[in-house]
Order: sequence, then C-alpha cells, then structure tokens
Amino acid sequence: MTELRHAYALRNKLHQFVMIGGTLLLVTGLWMGFLNMYLFQQGWYITSLILFLLALASGPTVLVSSSKPIKALLKEHKGEDIPAEYFTLSKRLFFYENLINTLFLIIIALMITKPF
Repeated sequence: MTELRHAYALRNKLHQFVMIGGTLLLVTGLWMGFLNMYLFQQGWYITSLILFLLALASGPTVLVSSSKPIKALLKEHKGEDIPAEYFTLSKRLFFYENLINTLFLIIIALMITKPF
C-alpha cells in the first residue's frame, strides 16, 4: 500500500507536467494555424484540433471523477494490503486513460500522414 500511495503521488506530479505541455501544444498548434491560415481548410488539422480538445478536456472531467474514489481509498485505508475495491476502481480509470492515449495516437497519426 505504501508503494501504491507513492506511485499515485508521482502520477499526480507527472499529470501537472502533462497539463502544462498539453496547453502549450494547443497554443502553438493554434499559433501555427494563424500563421498559415490555409491549415484551417485542411481536414486533418481540424480533426486533430477537435480530438485534442476532446482529449484535453477529458482529463479534468473523466479522469478526475474516476480517480477521486481511488484517492479517497488510498487516504482512508489502514494497513499494507491492497483492498479488492481498488482493482475495480483502477480498472475503470485505466480504461479511460487508455482511451485518451488512443486519441493521442490518432492525433499523431493524423499529423504525420495528413490524409485529408
């Protein structure tokens, strides 16, 4: 349980860097679009922006609501054994994280291939 608490503390600190980096990516991506206005006519650019906003917005909404019960469990649980409830809660959280990671992979693929 001590290692699990430590892992979630590290994860929380890393999340702050991800949010800062994501915001910088959005700002520079929009800046690139304003420098080259023709990008706003490209389907891959518009699709990438929409998916990126969706993924960025899901962090504070979906991920926070899924991680709150886990944080409460980690705070309240006494002892070193990991409760069974943690596994069901973490499975839900990891599902959403994998879904968001897949969105980011799709965005990267759109930016590299520029299919439309």
